[in-house]
Amino acid sequence: MDERQAPGSDVPLRAWLCARVPFRQFRAFLLDAEALLNETTPSRAPRHWRAIRDAVGDDRAVLDAVRAMLAAQDLRLDLASHQGVWTLIAIGGTGHEAAVSTALAAVLDVGGPHRLKLCRVQGCGNVFVDWTSGAQRVGCRLHPARTASPTGPVRAPRSPS
Repeated sequence: MDERQAPGSDVPLRAWLCARVPFRQFRAFLLDAEALLNETTPSRAPRHWRAIRDAVGDDRAVLDAVRAMLAAQDLRLDLASHQGVWTLIAIGGTGHEAAVSTALAAVLDVGGPHRLKLCRVQGCGNVFVDWTSGAQRVGCRLHPARTASPTGPVRAPRSPS
């Protein structure tokens, strides 16, 4: 373990890289990122999370806002190996929020900034991280895919008469 590493800032890579749906390995961190983006949990850097949220839909602006947040946290990402297990490490930063930032940066790096989305349920406005394998999710965790659509709830198909 690198002595510059903040406690609790490790994101396990081996399980992530070997998974069929890799981003699910980051689920806890990404749910925390959603809470920070939607300001439902306190943050040490609320203006940076707000800037990311406000940039959703503009890929370049999302990446710039994430870079600014990482720089403001004095966070640098690195790889380390301990007994054959590779781990993405947030060096600098502060504990859990650094791990959340690391997971978000990894998803955006590998999956693209379009993985950060606005909930399409009318009147919701929550931001979520789409970690699904096909990046087809349209609703936040309060509005799962079964009920989310651009115009409101999805109706069940009619039964044949």
